[in-house]
Amino acid sequence: MATKGTKLDTPVGELMYINITGDGKNTAMPGEPARMCFVCSIKFKKDSEELKVIQGIINEEWKRYCAETGIKGRPKTTGIKPVMVPKLVDGKPELDEYGAPVKVESDEVLVNFSTGTKWQDGSPQEVKVFDHKGTDVTAIIKAATWKIGNGSKGKVFGTAS
Repeated sequence: MATKGTKLDTPVGELMYINITGDGKNTAMPGEPARMCFVCSIKFKKDSEELKVIQGIINEEWKRYCAETGIKGRPKTTGIKPVMVPKLVDGKPELDEYGAPVKVESDEVLVNFSTGTKWQDGSPQEVKVFDHKGTDVTAIIKAATWKIGNGSKGKVFGTAS
């Protein structure tokens, strides 16, 4: 039987695209049935020590999974994606033949995390939120009329699998 994954405690980074309350976000491709998930990304510099720590955890988990299952090769995705920005020419965005901005990789990446909004038995799942002192503030976040915004500093605790 395969392991349940490796516990992951990311370094502090810039949180982005946080959707961890309510119904979550539909992560299904067009034409697929809805797949509701809670999601969060953390932004790091490509060459940062923080990113190297996360990449090391992901690589070790993949090696363990391959050893247990006999799979060979690389994973389809690691959840790490480059941040794309408009390509500038003379200070203005370069446009493609259709008038859309041409995008190029920046020196930053997003490390993406997701989990289903329900457990396998159908009961609701909850993403716990803690403040910098370790106090559980999940109820406050769920009741708030505001959301945790892009650029907030934080870390993610979870499982790499």
